[in-house]
Amino acid sequence: MDIKTFRNRIAHHEAICFDESGNIDMTITQSKYSLIIKYIDFLGYNSNQLLYGIDILPDSTIYKIEALKK
Repeated sequence: MDIKTFRNRIAHHEAICFDESGNIDMTITQSKYSLIIKYIDFLGYNSNQLLYGIDILPDSTIYKIEALKK
């Protein structure tokens, strides 16, 4: 259900990099991303191969967003 809710936020162009107060916070996004990777791997797929070309430098993007807090 968590992944479905997260996917719906993305599909409806809702912000995924803010907390309830409107502050930049990637904690929830990072946890959902980790959960998605965990489930992909659990299902027996190689997440690196499956997301190749789609999942471009997620960590560096997250760091750039987090740097905007300062």
